[in-house]
Amino acid sequence: MITNTLRGVEFWTHLGVPSTAEQRKPIDVPFLSYSTYKPCVEANAYIHYLAVQRNLKATTIRTYADKLVHLIRFIENQPTLSRFSQFTDSSFTLFIQNLTLEIKPNGEPKRSSTEVAKIGETCIQFLQFVQAFHDLTHFIGQDEACAISVIEKRHSIFIEGRKDKKEVTTFTHVSLPRKGAIKSRHPVSQDDALKIWKYINSQKTDIPHI
Repeated sequence: MITNTLRGVEFWTHLGVPSTAEQRKPIDVPFLSYSTYKPCVEANAYIHYLAVQRNLKATTIRTYADKLVHLIRFIENQPTLSRFSQFTDSSFTLFIQNLTLEIKPNGEPKRSSTEVAKIGETCIQFLQFVQAFHDLTHFIGQDEACAISVIEKRHSIFIEGRKDKKEVTTFTHVSLPRKGAIKSRHPVSQDDALKIWKYINSQKTDIPHI
C-alpha cells in the first residue's frame, strides 16, 4: 500500500452566474495507490471531494485517508474482489472482523473497538461516494435490496463556541463494534506498584538526612 502526499495542491472552484473560476488556498493532500503503484481512482476522487466540496482541512483529510488504506488493502487481499462495487454485507462484515482480530506482536489487539468503529464509519461514507461516483443502484443504503445495508442514526453533538447542540445524521452497519471508553495501559499494575513502594520504604539507607 502506497500513501504519498502531494504538496501544495491548487484547487479551483466555480462560483456565481455566470460561473467564475476562483483559486483556493493550496493544501497538502494524500494520494492513494495500490501496492502495485496503480492509483486508486475512487479513493483519490473522494480525497478531491473532501477538499473541494466539503472544504476540509489537510489534517482532517489525512485522517480519512489513513482509514481508507485499510479498505484498499483488504480488497487487494481478497481473491473474489477486484473493485469496491463488489462489496456486500458479507464481505464488509469480513473486513470489520479482520480489523477486530488483528493483533500486535505481543498478542494484544491492534485496535480498540472505538478505532474499528471509526474506520468502518469512514469506509461507509466512502462507499456511499463510490455509489454516486459510478451511478450505482442498490449498492449501499437502507433499502433491503441493497448489497450493503446500513442503519441511519441521528444524534446531537456539542460544538465548541456554541451553546446549542448540532443535530447530525450518521450511518452504521450491524458488523461495527460498539464504541467504548479509551483505556490507557500502565506498564506496572497498581498492586505491583504498591508492593514496590512498600519494599523501598522497608529498606534501610546510610544516606544521612540533611
